[in-house]
Order: sequence, then structure tokens, then C-alpha cells
Amino acid sequence: MADDHTFLEIVADPPAANLDIIAIHGLNPFHTKSNAESTWTAKKGDVEKNWIKDKEFLPKLLPSARIMIFGYNSHAVFGAAAATINDHASTLLEKIRLKRRKVPATRSIVFICHSLGGLLAKRALLIATLPKSIYQTIYTCTGGMVFFATPHGGSGKARIGKIASTIARTLTWGRDNAFMEALSKNSLCSEATRTDFNDIVENIRLISYFETLPTSGTMVVDKEDAVCGLPREKELKLLLNANHSEVCKFLDPEGKDYVGVSEQIDALVEDVLKDAARRTSSEAVGLPTAGASSALALRRGAAADAL
Repeated sequence: MADDHTFLEIVADPPAANLDIIAIHGLNPFHTKSNAESTWTAKKGDVEKNWIKDKEFLPKLLPSARIMIFGYNSHAVFGAAAATINDHASTLLEKIRLKRRKVPATRSIVFICHSLGGLLAKRALLIATLPKSIYQTIYTCTGGMVFFATPHGGSGKARIGKIASTIARTLTWGRDNAFMEALSKNSLCSEATRTDFNDIVENIRLISYFETLPTSGTMVVDKEDAVCGLPREKELKLLLNANHSEVCKFLDPEGKDYVGVSEQIDALVEDVLKDAARRTSSEAVGLPTAGASSALALRRGAAADAL
């Protein structure tokens, strides 16, 4: 497992919760809890708003959702060897498993990810589908994922590592060349991760937001790389008028960007809960269910050592 500097903090826990939301940040140059939360925090003057946990934002939109924020040492993840990356992804899975011990095993999960955090979530779900994994229910319960400027590499040009390195250079002002070199070669940023993930999302609803404004003159993750490259019916691809860092920050719950995002998340959650209800109903009468089970079978037949 990874080091103990990770946390999965519950920031909203209504008594009648029927859904788990898990927010995962991207590159965190200073590896502090406050910096991890700042991914989701908009600032203007003395006003700061974290839309993941502030009551007038996501907790109000989804009053029956338990909401959690995952924090981790992104330098340790994205500058590491493949085995260590898997350790960090497994740590995420283990923390989720422990948080779900006392809730219904079938409770749906929706991930909200910014930038490289989306790659960590994808690797975690790939691990959860492996044969004999104790985390398979986390995969089967995952009904939706919302990505903000995650470098999926949907263009198919096998340049995810290079994009990830650009993200690091932009956020750290190019100070850590060794880290950026490691990042560009990181297996988490490989084309294989993208294609393997696309094979297991048959039962997961995806929304991919892409930035439209440059950061310091650079478009960090452009549209063609901020999408998984799946058909429209499997992946909703939407723009936000923001740069890479600001694409997941919202100051005003009545603001145009947040209203648009909240409407999409609300619709996704509604569909996820309907999907879960249909699966539960089918299982109750003994009918076969598509999606997760077939994806698990596919993964069992694949070369698990690719991870």
C-alpha cells in the first residue's frame, strides 16, 4: 500500500444517503490537505467557495449523497514506477472499501475527477476488475464518472505522458525537471490505460469536460485529448469557458458555468440511480444483467499482468 499521507474525508453525510460521491484532485505540488481541497475552491477577494463541500453547492444539489474528498501525494503517484502506482490506486480502493463497510453493498458510486486524478480513478477501477479482487463491488457499483480536463488521450496519438508533463510544468513553473521526466514516462499515462479503461465502461456513464482557455499561453489539455474517445451515447463531451486550473472551480451557485455543470451532474445521478434500480430488480427475479458482469468476464480473460 501507499504511504499514510492519503485521506478520504467525508464532507457531507445525510442520514438517508443512497449514493457515494468521491472527488479526486489532480497534481498537488505542495501535498497539503488544504492544497488538495483548493482544486475545488474558487477565490475572489476574501470569498472562497468549495463547490464539492459547501452547503449551497453539491450538498444542496444532491441532498441524498454522501460526499467524500480524496487527497494523496500526487508526486509519489505520478513520478513513480508502475508497481507504486498500483499501490496508490489500491490505497484509494481500500479507503473506499473501509468507508462503505456499514452502508448497503449495492450503493452507487459517482467519481468527480480533475486532471490527472481521473487517471488514478481509472487505474483503480481497472484493478477492481481483476480476478479475485476484493474491490470488485466498487467497480460494479460505479455508475458514473465526471472528468474535468483529464488527459485521456482520446485523440489516439499516444501522448498522454507528454500532456501530463505539460500539466506539471504549468503548475510547478517548470522547477522539477526530474519529476516531469518521470511523469512523461509514467505507465498511468500510457495508451494501454486508456484502451483498457474504455473496455470496462459498458455500465458507467461518463461526462468529460474540456477547457477552452489557455494557461500561461498554453492549452494544457485540448478537446481531443480531454475525452475518452467513446461514442456520444457512452460519453458526454462538454466545454467550459475556463483554463486548466479553473475548469473545476465555481464561485457562485447561480453562475452560468456551475448551473450547467450541476444540471448535468443531477441528470447523471438520476440515471445512475435508475440503472442501479433496474439491475437490482433484474437480479431479484433472476434475469441476467449486462454491463458490469460482462466487463468483469472480459478482464478475467485479459492479461492481468498488463497492470
